[in-house]
Amino acid sequence: MPSDLDRQIYKLLRCELITEEEVKRLCIKAREILIEEANVQHVDSPVTICGDIHGQFWDMMELFKVGGYCPDTNYLFMGDFVDRGFYSVETFLLLLALKVRYPERITLIRGNHESRQITQVYGFYDECQRKYGSSNVWRWCCEVFDYLALGAIVDGRVFCVHGGLSPNLREINQIRSIDRKQEVPHDGPMCDLLWSDPDDITGWGLSPRGAGFLFGSDITQAFCHENALDLIARAHQLAMEGFKLMHERRIVTVWSAPNYCYRCGNVASILELDEWLGQEYKVFACAPSDVRIASFYDTNTVLWLSGTLLSPVLSFIQFSFIYLVYYLDPWMNLRAEQSAGKGAGLFIPIWNSITATFFVRAIPTAPAGELDILRRNDSSDCILVNDNIAIPVKNTPIVCMEQRDSLDHIFAGVERDECHCSTNIIISAVC
Repeated sequence: MPSDLDRQIYKLLRCELITEEEVKRLCIKAREILIEEANVQHVDSPVTICGDIHGQFWDMMELFKVGGYCPDTNYLFMGDFVDRGFYSVETFLLLLALKVRYPERITLIRGNHESRQITQVYGFYDECQRKYGSSNVWRWCCEVFDYLALGAIVDGRVFCVHGGLSPNLREINQIRSIDRKQEVPHDGPMCDLLWSDPDDITGWGLSPRGAGFLFGSDITQAFCHENALDLIARAHQLAMEGFKLMHERRIVTVWSAPNYCYRCGNVASILELDEWLGQEYKVFACAPSDVRIASFYDTNTVLWLSGTLLSPVLSFIQFSFIYLVYYLDPWMNLRAEQSAGKGAGLFIPIWNSITATFFVRAIPTAPAGELDILRRNDSSDCILVNDNIAIPVKNTPIVCMEQRDSLDHIFAGVERDECHCSTNIIISAVC
């Protein structure tokens, strides 16, 4: 007979929600396990190291296809499980359930997004409210965040951390004296471990994120020498090729969220360390669009439309039309990059206007966390959500910025270096 936990894992693997009471019990059990772990958790090789996931559930399923399923594979996830993606709840709860079920086969360490303050801005809080009707699930998950380890060390030779190093920490042993069971502070060693970034500088520098530091190759080399390390593995920054080695290959950024924010076009990777700490990087792309997009509309569009429609009949018509838009999209060249400069003429604006007419009722209740990143359709007065649905921007307050230098206005300085989409105009819709 499968246990209740096994049934919950089975549901979560299908991206189905478990009940609020089940979430509460799961979080309590997870805290009991995590409190026994050290600030820097020892992990045995072989192990597969993963970077940011950011609520991209179906892309995480692609990760498991490439790396193997738990418990067959020993996993180490380096934080940022939530925010930005559409399935932060299902993503984090699945990883948490696997941690409770196989505590020795999966290690979860904390990222800068595992924070009350950050999750209230970047989507996880809103998602919990929308899917469960209250903030209870968000609150219980945040309590779990406080118990996550700050780092991990594989066979004493590979140090894993979400962000980077701190000027206040020369030795790994110093991390063990930090009281981690708290909200992420605005400064200090704990903050630095979750926020800092390597850079092509000498020594320490101020971080454009507004938290943590930039550190150069000399700092990395000194830390590795002091702690007898072969490698520092971290996440926290988008790597278009899935991973990025720096500082004479002594530090690597592993990024595991392909097509980040469903628009950046990057691939993702995982780092497999064998019994002798040999490194193998496995690169993978995002989940097929028919799986990802269909699932998104199944679970979210009805929620968006439910509070604004006049009748079930109209709901069916609108829902069917959204699917029609998606499946006709390749022929209609709805995407801006496909339609620009290809003589779309008047047909594309007319098509977009029809689309917007059917979709406009969804705008007032569209979850803010899922409208963070929008993109202008250059062929009409519409913008595209995830390149699929046209929404009219008339009477919608928008702020337009170009390229990454102005991303601070959208991201409030939090993830400036995560989005390297060089030429697209970014639009923040004030909903």
